[in-house]
Amino acid sequence: MKKLLLLPLLFFPVIVSLIFEYNYCYFDLFRYLNFFEGILFGTLIFGLISVLKIGKSRTALFIIFYILYAISSWAESSFYYLYGLNINPSTFFIVLRSNINETGEFLASNIDRPLMVFAIVMVLSLLLIIPYFIKQARFFSWFINPPKFQKRILIALIGVLVVTSTYRIADLLELNLPYRFITTAMEYSKQSTADQSITSRVGNFENSIRKRSENNETFVIVIGESLTRHHMSIYGYDRSTNPRLETIKDELLVFADVISPSTYTIPSLEKALTFSNYEDSTAVDKGSLIQLFNSVGFKTYWISNQQPLNESRNMVTEIAYAADETHFINMASNELSSSYDEML
Repeated sequence: MKKLLLLPLLFFPVIVSLIFEYNYCYFDLFRYLNFFEGILFGTLIFGLISVLKIGKSRTALFIIFYILYAISSWAESSFYYLYGLNINPSTFFIVLRSNINETGEFLASNIDRPLMVFAIVMVLSLLLIIPYFIKQARFFSWFINPPKFQKRILIALIGVLVVTSTYRIADLLELNLPYRFITTAMEYSKQSTADQSITSRVGNFENSIRKRSENNETFVIVIGESLTRHHMSIYGYDRSTNPRLETIKDELLVFADVISPSTYTIPSLEKALTFSNYEDSTAVDKGSLIQLFNSVGFKTYWISNQQPLNESRNMVTEIAYAADETHFINMASNELSSSYDEML
């Protein structure tokens, strides 16, 4: 019974995070799901550690994972406090693209008193709880008496089956911070090792020549996500959905016979922004529009309301980072996104 009372201490980081979110954040059912996921993840990790027959190494593993468990809980709740969003692949992508100076500026401008108190409570809990657990010599075997190794293995397998099944059925895997970090790091590594010809500043346009104009030239390319001509009044739709464009219609060159090179956004943009096309998709390494403008002296910007990373390899992101300045303003997951294009 005494050992069962230790369980709240084991899950103390997620309990503190739940209390912090309840007091300082917009709180809904989704936060309870996140809390439940934290309990499940802790049960899985610490349950597996408890059945390992590796002596002192088991204690070391517990300390390492408990610290990571606390950091993970603090990071998730802190990010939700700041942005009202869960940490997602796009968040990690931005972090991996940042440097120490940018990180320092972010911390200096965003850390406030509630977050400082939250961090201090987490640190103090680690300093107090970890030594207490270490003193509990048989803590890691609280649910096995007597501690027969075969019985431990059986209980561990059943526990893993129950927890993983719950993750699968409740679709909680995307709420797990370590899982999101690992998958994003793998995707980032894949993109980082991609053909440098598309991510370098000028690509293959080193000898390009620009015909100079007496006036300063500014070119703006606007790309509309999920936009169809069937709902555009400038193409004959009966509702006035493009009133401003209609007033200058005589000044516009309106294309009426364009066919998309692909059925969805990323490969379509890949071909629209590079020299690849439907017939030759491998020509992407010949360069992009951004690299072409860079090569002749323009200062280029990429400002996007799209997430920089999704579940598939995102060539558009690689093209974007060839610009002199790249800004992704939307770090929400697709399901929770409420970032409208007016933000641009």
